[in-house]
Amino acid sequence: SALSEMGIESAMSAPESQEQVRTLYRELLRGNQKMNLTRITAWEDYLIKHVLDSLLIECVLPALHERDMTIADVGCGAGIPGLPLAIANGRHRFVEIDSAGKKIAFVAAVIDTLGLDNCRAVQRRANEMEFDDEFSASFDLVLVRAVGKVPVMIRECRGLLRRKTGILALYKTPGSIEEERPAAEAAAAAAHMIMRESAQLELPAGAGSRQFLLLTQK
Repeated sequence: SALSEMGIESAMSAPESQEQVRTLYRELLRGNQKMNLTRITAWEDYLIKHVLDSLLIECVLPALHERDMTIADVGCGAGIPGLPLAIANGRHRFVEIDSAGKKIAFVAAVIDTLGLDNCRAVQRRANEMEFDDEFSASFDLVLVRAVGKVPVMIRECRGLLRRKTGILALYKTPGSIEEERPAAEAAAAAAHMIMRESAQLELPAGAGSRQFLLLTQK
């Protein structure tokens, strides 16, 4: 399978997980009829560009397989990448975060439908959550995919990271990293964070390249 070819040791091989992946697909199509959740509607495209792409973070962060984590998915939209990762990684706790009420209501309903007891949905802005004792400096990993420019996301998310050990991981493409690098490096330096770029990862079937920016506090 594409998952094993990418070197991802995930639980997606379990029948229950595969059924959850199919259910998530059906729910996305249903939700798409009422609101703009995704442009990706073909089954194969969904598997590659939503499910597999979400799981690629496992290729660049081996710690995901070494210890339990509390993970935030900021600007989660329709629940990508958080929901596929929650399906594949029952050991971790996920918080799906978005300021849009309709989308969070959709994600909360899908979490219930999938029976994901390691995941919950919260309607908030990330930069407000750092002032909430429940969420401030409480995440081992904060994921950002298709949301905003790097400097903005650093400002909005750094307060959620666990002191010293928390990682901010931004899903990017090689092209977007090239374009944003000067501003990203300046923002990281101003925030006293160390930024590194992952290796480039190629999605199958010519679906493009994925690269991550990984930031930690100095």
